[in-house]
Amino acid sequence: MKGMESDHKAIHPLLWDIAEDDLDETRHSTTIIERVLEYGNEVQVAWLFKRYSRSAIITVVKKSRRLSKKSKNYWYLKLGLWSTPPRSAEPHATIWKN
Repeated sequence: MKGMESDHKAIHPLLWDIAEDDLDETRHSTTIIERVLEYGNEVQVAWLFKRYSRSAIITVVKKSRRLSKKSKNYWYLKLGLWSTPPRSAEPHATIWKN
């Protein structure tokens, strides 16, 4: 992978449609960020936040049409992007007493 460190092996399984020799972290940055945010585990997400700036990740989260609604909402919450949190993020009242 052009420009990637040796720890790129952690994310390569998420990039099944790009040959390892053809992958360029600048040219494919949107794809890499989308795949890691959608399918990545903790190690892969940690790698992503070390490799790319927070602003680049936020831009992809806001503009991506490939992220599922569930993932997009999750990353909006984690990154603090909601001006007012959605009602689903509020604590729910319990119906039954413990």
